[in-house]
Amino acid sequence: MTTDHTPPELESDALKANLLETAVDSVTIDDALLPLLEIVNSYRGISKTIETLLYEVSHPFRNWKMILPRLRSFV
Repeated sequence: MTTDHTPPELESDALKANLLETAVDSVTIDDALLPLLEIVNSYRGISKTIETLLYEVSHPFRNWKMILPRLRSFV
C-alpha cells in the first residue's frame, strides 16, 4: 500500500528545511503489515489511526518519539 501526503503550509524556515531534507515522494506500507489494516477495516476510527501509525513506521525517516506513544495505545 502506498500513501501520498500533501504537506501543510509552513511558516518556520528551519522546519521547512528539515522537512525538505527528509521528504519522500511516497511511503509504502510493508505487505506484512497490511493484515493489521484488514482486521480493523470495519472500525473507522481505529482504521485511520492504525493506517497513520503504519505510515509513520514505514517512513524511511521514522520519528520514534512520535511513534512510540501511538504504538503504546495499541499494545
